[in-house]
Amino acid sequence: MSDMKEIVKGGFYLNEQSKRLNGLAALSLKIALKSYFSTYQSMKYFLHMFNLDKIKKYNISEDVINESHSEEYCEKSSESIIHFHHFFELVCKDILRREHPLLAVDASNKHEIFYKLLKGEMVTEQDQEGLKSIEFNETLERLCQLIKKRNMGSGSLDFFISSKNFLRELNVLRNRLLHRGVYILRYPAFDNLVGKFVLPLLKDILALPQYKGLTNVWKYKSLNCGIDPINEIISDFKKSKYDITKIAFLKELGRSAYNNQIMQARNNFLNDEKIKEIEKMAKTQIGEPNISYITQCPVCGLDTLIVYDDIETDDYDEKTGTYAKAWLYTWQVRCISCTFEIDRHLKNPSEYGFDIPDYWNGKEL
Repeated sequence: MSDMKEIVKGGFYLNEQSKRLNGLAALSLKIALKSYFSTYQSMKYFLHMFNLDKIKKYNISEDVINESHSEEYCEKSSESIIHFHHFFELVCKDILRREHPLLAVDASNKHEIFYKLLKGEMVTEQDQEGLKSIEFNETLERLCQLIKKRNMGSGSLDFFISSKNFLRELNVLRNRLLHRGVYILRYPAFDNLVGKFVLPLLKDILALPQYKGLTNVWKYKSLNCGIDPINEIISDFKKSKYDITKIAFLKELGRSAYNNQIMQARNNFLNDEKIKEIEKMAKTQIGEPNISYITQCPVCGLDTLIVYDDIETDDYDEKTGTYAKAWLYTWQVRCISCTFEIDRHLKNPSEYGFDIPDYWNGKEL
């Protein structure tokens, strides 16, 4: 036990007024977004399971749909919910703390510390250790009441009031995961949660002056195609119909944008050398079986996107050993630089309204 106490002492307190605490919130946000964007890859071969027409046609049961969710999806969706919640909780407490340190803690039975905080006096790390942070529901209620009745934020924080019910439900989801570990949102429900509620609130929060400086901590690099996955997902969920494949395409853009190791600014010697090396590596694969051509990646912008093809045949003639019909078609693209990868389960980019070259085509041989 003494060893354990010594181990626990081997840390340090973040100054609750410093940028470092906000940086911690931004790191949680980054983890949440990366996990959410990764849910497409964890379920890409099962998206058809959520097609309502197919569910009715083949009488697919809820049990079958539930079992189609992979372990990786369960991991990524759970991780995302926990970290989105953590981000929102830290932000809510930070806003209260900026108004007054006492608003974010329960110091009612710590009379001397209470007095120091009330008077704005310095509180030691030892004093802080004795303070208990208020629970999330109390934090949310306090924040919304002060915004509503005391006009805290002078109108700039009003969006928290309209998001109050969502944040309460998110807290329930998070608690189900942490304390019981028995509840997973199905893939479409998770998309709707993030697209309709999480991302719009996130955008409102990040527009506040005190959080604008965190962009370089949490956000992915800009995409070569000019698409911002978050903005596009928000925009798409404002429409009446949810397109599971379009959101999947946007999630894959976001996931690979986080994996883009190329610097934003070109004309840097080391950066240029790295680009040449990766593009050269891609060219060495030309001529390999099932590789159709290599083109520019919509994410990193390098000529490292490999387009794969395959042949489909029909009407085999046993006597001649030939097929009456054969088609050559492209079926997958994969970037060896940023790892962007999709296949024909998704539509061509132009069908989603994006100015990106189409990948899926075919011809009869």
